[in-house]
Amino acid sequence: MSTGLNEALLQHAQELLPWLTEVRRDFHRYPEFGMEEFRTQEKISAYLNELGIPHEKVAGTGIVGIIEGAHPGGVVGLRGDMDALPICEENAVEYRSQIAGRMHACGHDAHMTCLLGAARLLVAQKQQLGTDKVKVNELPSLGVEDFAFFAEHVPSAFYHLGVRNEQAGLVYPVHHPRFDLDERSLMIGAAMQACNALTFLQKQAAQGQAK
Repeated sequence: MSTGLNEALLQHAQELLPWLTEVRRDFHRYPEFGMEEFRTQEKISAYLNELGIPHEKVAGTGIVGIIEGAHPGGVVGLRGDMDALPICEENAVEYRSQIAGRMHACGHDAHMTCLLGAARLLVAQKQQLGTDKVKVNELPSLGVEDFAFFAEHVPSAFYHLGVRNEQAGLVYPVHHPRFDLDERSLMIGAAMQACNALTFLQKQAAQGQAK
């Protein structure tokens, strides 16, 4: 992956920041428990329709979108959680939870937003995909220990995205009723997901050509 393309992805993601913020805040206002994310699923479906990304609903409330090149090729999957927690939000923000006793206090609203942002970036870079596919997976819930089962079968990566901003008072940990995040991190997460997908697929293609 060239440095130029990395910078182009980040610049594009920065241009998307107002959209990413709006998407994340909508998810945050309407948190849903695991296996109950029907509104969330419909919102994600609508976003994927706007991007022209074919998709299907899975696992009851999950959804999988596929961004595909012109010919058969490699596949890489990007995934995130959707579910909220049984916590009463204490943040005095205009996008605070509108559902009593439920809150996106684990950052899953950001999971979904970053993946949708990555989808937008990848659609814009579709020529870079060549003959490959990217699967964008939004699943109801999957803990870190469950993610390990994926890694037993395919090359995998799990990472943390820094969202703390002490100057803005965004210092509370996940699962806290005052947890919130620096929304500028959304553009970093979206660009990183897109860059990871393109880098993996390009390496796969290079290895295939070397055989």
